[in-house]
Amino acid sequence: MIRNNKMSDITLLYSIFSRRPKSFELLKRSLSDYIVLEGFKLVQDDKLRIEEFVVKLIQLRESIYEIYV
Repeated sequence: MIRNNKMSDITLLYSIFSRRPKSFELLKRSLSDYIVLEGFKLVQDDKLRIEEFVVKLIQLRESIYEIYV
């Protein structure tokens, strides 16, 4: 959903899962794992030039920023 910029779906999931604390923790952990994995992929990509790396890192941040605000 994050990759496809489906923020309305994520918002709906948040509202549903927030009613169930254990499920909400699972959602938070999954989002965190996604962020770490995507960041790790960027760091490990030797083909990216520094400028491209910075742009992609900013794009990743922007794609998840709405979730945490």
